[in-house]
Amino acid sequence: MSKVACIGDFSIDYYVNQERYFLGGISLNVASNLSSLEISTDLYSTLGNDLLGDQCLKLLASTPFAHSMTRLSGQTTIQRIILTASGERQFDGYTVGVLADFAKNIKNLPLVFEQYDLIHVPLSDGIENIFEHIAKLEYSGKKAADFSIDANLSEDLISILKRYSNYFDLIFIGGDLALKPVIQSLALQYPEKTFVLTQGKDGADSFYHGVCLHQPAISVPAVVDTTGCGDAFQSGFIASWLKSPQDHGRALALGAKQAASIIGRIGATNLEITSKDFQS
Repeated sequence: MSKVACIGDFSIDYYVNQERYFLGGISLNVASNLSSLEISTDLYSTLGNDLLGDQCLKLLASTPFAHSMTRLSGQTTIQRIILTASGERQFDGYTVGVLADFAKNIKNLPLVFEQYDLIHVPLSDGIENIFEHIAKLEYSGKKAADFSIDANLSEDLISILKRYSNYFDLIFIGGDLALKPVIQSLALQYPEKTFVLTQGKDGADSFYHGVCLHQPAISVPAVVDTTGCGDAFQSGFIASWLKSPQDHGRALALGAKQAASIIGRIGATNLEITSKDFQS
């Protein structure tokens, strides 16, 4: 069985209008979806020493994936989310909390990297140092990166893609059709690497050895919450790609299926902190 390490991005997704709290963050979402696809997965990130951190640990104890969550003094990371009437999520503020301190100590992580077939890391707010470390890590396995136009970074996405694509085997880009020419150019420059452009309701495209394949999004009865759909797609693609790295049609299809499986509910995961948890 393949084994994957998901490193870095963990947060509480606070749905402002619904006043609901879910475990989230790209790394947590990918780990949760991979485990549902029977991929052995370990999550590495951090929690604050606050009440939210305590409740996160209780929920994580019930998950099928392993986790190593460092506890640091401070606030657990929070992403505020507002859902529109159409189910689209809008970010409404981000508190990086202890994740920033965790990033400074990435070299101290007790990881034995060689046990993993793949390391997945996102380039996201507050964890740029983690991303940089994993990008340049000497490691015999595969590495997957997640880039997104949603990240609030100091440099534009195209410049970042050009700088880091060479370090990864599988490159996910969350964006829109305007990025396709840049990605096509990079895919020709690095033909052995797999590039995947996810475009929400407009589906996804993969690029490998000069071949571009398109996967439409799967229709669902109702779009409730788009939060984490890109992460779910990545998980489906990875699960298939690890078994058949050159069969992108199958990987795209499983990615679309996994994304469609979560869009009909609130929360990127079903790991919800309830008001009862806060009272315990």
